[in-house]
Amino acid sequence: MSQNLAWTAELGDAYVKQGPELTQMIQNMRQLAKNAGNLKSTSQENVTTDGDTIAIEPSSTHR
Repeated sequence: MSQNLAWTAELGDAYVKQGPELTQMIQNMRQLAKNAGNLKSTSQENVTTDGDTIAIEPSSTHR
């Protein structure tokens, strides 16, 4: 994101102006990725589903 500041700024503007729509589009893209087999938990991140919501969170850093 820091390598393309114009895109990052546009994303921020879209979130401010169309937050719910942007959030739904993110969920739609996550669902497409999951259906294609490209969105899975790894050692770096956990992918969880709760109803229609797909969350992507960092894995625990406990060692």
